[in-house]
Amino acid sequence: MEGGETIGVLLSILLFILKWLGILFLAVLGLIILLILLICLVPIRYQIKGRVAEGVKARGDVTWLLHLIHVWLAAINAQILCKIKGLGFCLKKLHLGNWGEEAAERADAGREETSPSEKVPREVSAKQDKVKAKEDKKASAKQEKKAEAAPKKDKYDRLFEALEEEEKRKAREKEGPEAELSEESKARLKKIRHILRQVQDFWEDEKNREAVALIRRQFLKLGRHMLPTHFLLEGEIGLKDPAATGELVGKIYRFYPLYGDHIRLQGVFDRQTVNLYGELKGRFRLGILVEILIRLLLNKRCRSWARQMLKKDKDKGQKKGRKAKKKEAGPAVSG
Repeated sequence: MEGGETIGVLLSILLFILKWLGILFLAVLGLIILLILLICLVPIRYQIKGRVAEGVKARGDVTWLLHLIHVWLAAINAQILCKIKGLGFCLKKLHLGNWGEEAAERADAGREETSPSEKVPREVSAKQDKVKAKEDKKASAKQEKKAEAAPKKDKYDRLFEALEEEEKRKAREKEGPEAELSEESKARLKKIRHILRQVQDFWEDEKNREAVALIRRQFLKLGRHMLPTHFLLEGEIGLKDPAATGELVGKIYRFYPLYGDHIRLQGVFDRQTVNLYGELKGRFRLGILVEILIRLLLNKRCRSWARQMLKKDKDKGQKKGRKAKKKEAGPAVSG
């Protein structure tokens, strides 16, 4: 009896452990499923606001999951700042530079760095140009004298030359336009013809056409999903010519039925000015990308194309690695 009681106690302990292991497994599995659903279904929202007046000022915000992850962008003329926040804390700051001013500074520095020995005085260069012009006139006069002194061709020689040119022209017409081309141009034409044949063979296959149509539909679906849900453009525009201002405003309001009150522009006819304010809002879900990838991977042709692209990338990486090894081995051998 004692042995049976110990076995029963052990079984109850084992079942208790298995019970809690199952509960932990289901809890972890539920958390994983919840995380996947959050990633796929919770939208990523984006918002862009900007103003064009004396300069360009813009701000962009990309948020996800009630601003738990927030990417902030600010642009003032050519200077761009970026902040990445998580749970309200700044994780990283990026200063993407002031491209316009840097380019101007480099150009100015290049001008200042030119050595004085390279700067030739204008008077010396003008004298050199005059001397060169005189020498060119003398050389042209000598060539004209030589041409006049050359013996004139007989009329029969001219006739024979004309006949030879006519025979060459007929031979070119028989051989076709490729006879007048060089070897490089002929090779290019062959490559173009080969590519056109490959495209034609590719498009004649029904499965390839179906795969291309599927890719086009999925990309159109993604584009429609990522379109902004709200946009606004308002402000004043004034050009130098009042007639040009009226023409521009008229062209913009020609498409009023398409955008409605989302665009509110006024023409200024007494001065030249540009004062515009715009904002853009939208959202997209990562689940759409997952759905598109699944639909593409279910197609056999799309899978084969993806494999070919991966193989090409691997081959390129291997070739680069071999070249790098050869470069490293070269100086070692020479040493």
